[in-house]
Amino acid sequence: MKKSLKQKMRDDLANAIIAKHGEPLSFSEHEAIVSQIKHETEEALAKLLKSKAMVLENKKRSCDALRT
Repeated sequence: MKKSLKQKMRDDLANAIIAKHGEPLSFSEHEAIVSQIKHETEEALAKLLKSKAMVLENKKRSCDALRT
């Protein structure tokens, strides 16, 4: 997952440079892209953790149901 996020960051930065016809990004433009990707990453991680918690809870419930 970490590699794919790093690749996404590289791709987004490259696309931004291409959109500017090869001109380098300003510091603020670069920071804005990185900040957006970090935000998206945090959201994806939160969803992943929530999903894992739900799976664990369902497994626990099914094990409890089998015991009773």
